[in-house]
Amino acid sequence: MRSSFFQSVRFPASIGVLFLGWFLFGEARDVWKHYWLLKDGEQGTGIVTYEHARNVVDYCYRVGGKEYKGTDRRRYLRQSHEYVNVMLGGHAVVYFSCSHPWLSSLTPPASILPDGFLGVLLFLAFEIWLIITLISPNNRWAYKLPHRPTA
Repeated sequence: MRSSFFQSVRFPASIGVLFLGWFLFGEARDVWKHYWLLKDGEQGTGIVTYEHARNVVDYCYRVGGKEYKGTDRRRYLRQSHEYVNVMLGGHAVVYFSCSHPWLSSLTPPASILPDGFLGVLLFLAFEIWLIITLISPNNRWAYKLPHRPTA
């Protein structure tokens, strides 16, 4: 008797692949943004247009006569462990890429690698393991569901 997709190991593997893929795609996007900000980054002035919860703000800035928008956390000063006080309607320093002006940040990136890089590598290994399970559940590297006793 064939088991359905929802009873097989492929169902939880597909949920894991989607969730971890979403997370890893966001991390890859941040690496790409940090690369361009480090390669040809410039400094400009932006205006804070909206305040979200948890110290996240929307801002707009101009490059070459064209207006761009961004969203980022308020700048965090590591030495004094506090956020820089940028208020709604106030000016903020914006770091943007000259070749990709839509890429911007309120904080200059320290390196291309994301914070918690080893954790990202661990998630990548787990994603590969789940993809192997999804493609070939009988592979020796695939995740095996624990056997349930039949009644």
